[in-house]
Amino acid sequence: MSEIAEIVGQNIRQLRKQSGWTQEKLAELCDTDTCYIGQIETLRRFPSIHFIEKIAAALQVEADELFKNHEKK
Repeated sequence: MSEIAEIVGQNIRQLRKQSGWTQEKLAELCDTDTCYIGQIETLRRFPSIHFIEKIAAALQVEADELFKNHEKK
């Protein structure tokens, strides 16, 4: 998977955990299966732009936040 996919997966996991949510809770808010959220976080799948917008809305962040590399400053 690409570096972008890795960044997106890490950011989704980090923001989900900061919200105190399980993968199941995020999946419920995004109207998808828990396994799909897990696959995104573990880089086995990459979500469409439409689904990235759904995840961002559920996490209450702008979609572009999911693409930012917070480790490199």
